[in-house]
Amino acid sequence: MSTLRSFPRPSIGATRQVKSPHADTDAERAAVPSPDLAVDSGFYDQSHLVNEFRALCGLTPTEFLARSASGSSKTGASRGAGRGVALELGAAGVASLAVSPGWMRTELVLAGHKTDEAHWRERPALARTESPRYLGRAVAALAADPAVLTKSGTVHLVADLARECGFTDVDGRQPEAFEIDGA
Repeated sequence: MSTLRSFPRPSIGATRQVKSPHADTDAERAAVPSPDLAVDSGFYDQSHLVNEFRALCGLTPTEFLARSASGSSKTGASRGAGRGVALELGAAGVASLAVSPGWMRTELVLAGHKTDEAHWRERPALARTESPRYLGRAVAALAADPAVLTKSGTVHLVADLARECGFTDVDGRQPEAFEIDGA
């Protein structure tokens, strides 16, 4: 369940979600190196985006991504929630675990780089991205795993699951887990 907090600037939206599943999308949008993207998204400028992101998450977009990549932000919350649900559902033979994608090549990321799915390879900055289908293939591999209950209550990176289970992204690659350079 998301906690909603009213937000007075109609140019950005009527509400913003705290601890929302959209945090990754917000971080991807903020991480795209294009000042125009901030303005196109309804912010006055890039510093406005960073300040609003900090107000929402308590971190700048760069800090958020560094912690997410190192597993201390996003996965910390996932672990706590995942363990509780796993305990409740485990007795019924239902697995509950979190799957953490890398830097996904969403429509928003592609738009921020002024490209599309057919031409993203022309943008070197997108070389480490993965398609949304890579995450889907991870979920499918977990669903087919007869030992999935042993993973219940834990967090798994899509990149690690790809190596473990032998699946690839749509282009045949197995992108590495996303990390912030120098973090």
